[in-house]
Amino acid sequence: MVTGAAAFAQKGKLPPFRMVQENGVVFKAEQLPVGKPILLVYFSPDCDHCAVLAKQLFKQGNPFKKASIAMVTFLPLDKVAQFNHKYATSTFKNVFVGTEGSSFFLRKYFGIMDMPFVALYDKDGNLLQKYERDIPFDSLSFRLRQL
Repeated sequence: MVTGAAAFAQKGKLPPFRMVQENGVVFKAEQLPVGKPILLVYFSPDCDHCAVLAKQLFKQGNPFKKASIAMVTFLPLDKVAQFNHKYATSTFKNVFVGTEGSSFFLRKYFGIMDMPFVALYDKDGNLLQKYERDIPFDSLSFRLRQL
């Protein structure tokens, strides 16, 4: 049975997630810039596969600059801060990083078993593709360039 905010989510649309950013401010899904593709990334700052993805996302000249990227973890804010510092996420105006804490809303919503988990949405918030664990970076960037 679906409960809470998940009960209001439309299937195939961006779920109404919330996360707390490093500065303590709550960021909501509806605050993502409109008119751009969206990458929703569920990750752990301590995960090796997630580090591989992060290095690709934050590499210069990548196609991900045209998308809004929401990176959500379940770990505490100190881990978010460490991740932000390591990857200098504040230099990317299209990247929003935070924790959903112990609500595990996104984890339950998508049934996430492995990380990283990536959901690609078009500019209207329609789900196009989901990826888990070993993200096929070339395929993901190709899909994004097509949007």
